[in-house]
Amino acid sequence: MKLLKNIMVVVALFGLWSCSDDIVPAPGAGDNDGETFTITASVAMPDIMPAGSRAMGDSPDYAGLKLYLAEFDMNGDEPLNNFFSNLYRAENERAGNNLVTFNVTLKKSVEPKVLHLIAVPSSVDLDFTYGSEGTLIPGLTTSGGNEAYWRRLEFPSGYGTMTGDVWTTSQATINALTNVPLIRNFGKITVVNEATANFTLEGFAVVNTPTSGSVAPWNYTAMRFPDYLDDSGNQFDYSALSYGGMLPGNANITDNEPGGLTYSTAPKYIYERPFSSVNRTLVIVKGQYSGGESSYYKIDLGYQDTDGVFKYYNLLRNFNYTVTIKSVGASGYATAKEAMDGVVYNNLSFDVTTNKMLNISNGTDMVWVNFTTAVVTQNTDADRTIKFGFKYAKNIGTAGETVDNSSVTDPTTMGLVLGDVIESVTETTAPTVNDKGEPADYTGWKFYEIKTHAPTDETKQQSFTIINKDTGLGRTINLVLRTPWELDPAHVRVFAGNYNLPGQFPYDDTTYENKVGDGAGAKLTIFFTIPEDLPEAIFPLSFELESDRQNIENNPIGTLLVTSGPSVFDGVIGTRIKYIKPITWTDYNTVLDASHPTAVKVPADPKNPDNGKYLHRVRCRLQTITSLEALGIGTNGTTTTKVRVTNPYFKLRGGDGKIEVTFTRTRGQSLSNAPNNGSHT
Repeated sequence: MKLLKNIMVVVALFGLWSCSDDIVPAPGAGDNDGETFTITASVAMPDIMPAGSRAMGDSPDYAGLKLYLAEFDMNGDEPLNNFFSNLYRAENERAGNNLVTFNVTLKKSVEPKVLHLIAVPSSVDLDFTYGSEGTLIPGLTTSGGNEAYWRRLEFPSGYGTMTGDVWTTSQATINALTNVPLIRNFGKITVVNEATANFTLEGFAVVNTPTSGSVAPWNYTAMRFPDYLDDSGNQFDYSALSYGGMLPGNANITDNEPGGLTYSTAPKYIYERPFSSVNRTLVIVKGQYSGGESSYYKIDLGYQDTDGVFKYYNLLRNFNYTVTIKSVGASGYATAKEAMDGVVYNNLSFDVTTNKMLNISNGTDMVWVNFTTAVVTQNTDADRTIKFGFKYAKNIGTAGETVDNSSVTDPTTMGLVLGDVIESVTETTAPTVNDKGEPADYTGWKFYEIKTHAPTDETKQQSFTIINKDTGLGRTINLVLRTPWELDPAHVRVFAGNYNLPGQFPYDDTTYENKVGDGAGAKLTIFFTIPEDLPEAIFPLSFELESDRQNIENNPIGTLLVTSGPSVFDGVIGTRIKYIKPITWTDYNTVLDASHPTAVKVPADPKNPDNGKYLHRVRCRLQTITSLEALGIGTNGTTTTKVRVTNPYFKLRGGDGKIEVTFTRTRGQSLSNAPNNGSHT
């Protein structure tokens, strides 16, 4: 059943200021005595459409805001090398006509400087502790509906010149601090009903929204602040902005229970959120079709590109996302819960819940692919050469089933072209074996040989699509190129005990580190931390653990899976027992607690879990198989065991790159009092 026949979601940037042409001068005259000088400056406050709530929605009333100027010593182009030097507060603010003029007293400097202008509500106190620009500013957040406005300015020659005892503020500084447009840290969502002939819009709600937003945008991949405005101060269009958004570490996702949603036709304002398939942000529309009962429709915030493929928006700061209802063909779901759990009707081609499937059908036709994600981490011809294939069949399940690959749009017009990842691509014959080297029948398939560039330590991604535009059936293929991510050796550790309390990690208690009890069933936990900002395409992850002594097994309260295969230890012949630790994208993004025992997101500092800082720590719980006594180990005798963790996407920083822990067992040392050995939470 097609409910909302035509949905259009468009994105527009918020106006940075009103249509006023007033220019407020920022003369360099002022108090130039001593080590400081005073300059008159001005900022342009964004003009926001009124909403029913003060929180983020109303036009800014500068009387309720305060302005910080955070200064950093500029040591080149890398923000991580620029360190905090001074914090200034604006003086004598005068608000009017969407412009705010103020005086500020700065320390004289002929050395390069960076200034961050930040306006927040008077009730919000930001913590400017010493640190680099690339760590301090991205860590500033607002929450509870409090807004923030931000802009970064560079002064590569300082603020002026000093000739003898005479200070002259440079014209470049004066110009830079005149009418500085600020960027808000939230976006806006609107729903417009154009199907008024048979549909009454009663309201809408936004599901899965962040509880906080970063004051400034920050690109964790490039480790720099993105260019949001051009040289004239105009914001880049969404399609031209090379920025995917930022969700701060202290942000939780809320508004995810249908019973707690509030519906209105007023615009909704939300903190920035990059697209995530884990609890993605979407819209629930409430309305009446042809005078019937109220019903609910689920709408994804995305768009059909020129090739007919549905793509999700990153919900970025300072943009307005408008859902336009063009026509309605039937009533929606009876309840909001049914709508949240049901099908999204504006996603015609792909759905995030099925994008990993190797085949998909509409009941009549079916498309097959041999993979949906390929990750290249090694610089060898074999590793950089990928064979991609697909097959499209019509009238499946009948005697008239036919393969018709020509009905699929040529992938070389849908992204299978030279790019950041792909070095060359040629059509080729079907292989006779699969990627595991096993015999395979690819009769009727069409294949391409893809050669990638050599991987570097910069993560590069490229995707292409195969699609039948008549049926909307297709698959998007993701290619990821990067040398293996490095794990910090300080965060690869083993302890006696379960350590199964949510978020627990024995940072300070090394009594049980690298030791395990001497009996059978003695508990041990291996921890390692995987990096922040891993791409979704590489999930689910599987880490294999192998013991050189083959003397451990899965702890019954753990989540490891058993497998077997050749040893990763040199010189070992024969099949070995191994254990697999699986990590899903949901595990990676979910905070570990009693309700989410497989999650890996935990407080970075267990002693201060509310500071908003998290890391992704993997926890592998095992136990010994036999006792030292049964092995004939005498009193005070010891054994040493190595456990190696392998995944082709990761290596240990330094040394030979092998991810490994070592523990000893000593006869007569049971370690039965190791933490949580008796707990099963």
